[in-house]
Amino acid sequence: MTLSDKTVEEYLRATFECVRLFNDEPGADEFEVAGYPTTLVLAADGSELQRLQGFYEPAAFLAELKQRPASVLPAAQ
Repeated sequence: MTLSDKTVEEYLRATFECVRLFNDEPGADEFEVAGYPTTLVLAADGSELQRLQGFYEPAAFLAELKQRPASVLPAAQ
């Protein structure tokens, strides 16, 4: 599984505030997810910055996440 890959997990934990939301939970409807798996990258105000739909191999998943514009990337630590 992509999210349990050690490299992916380390990147996600270091870069994002991660939340897992299932389709039957309160508030899930507002994200209009049509299929699973779906990964959303949201800004602090809740606006959608990126949407990844479908299965990705770990390296491809990381590459897609890192393609965000520099203006929405977290500051280097």
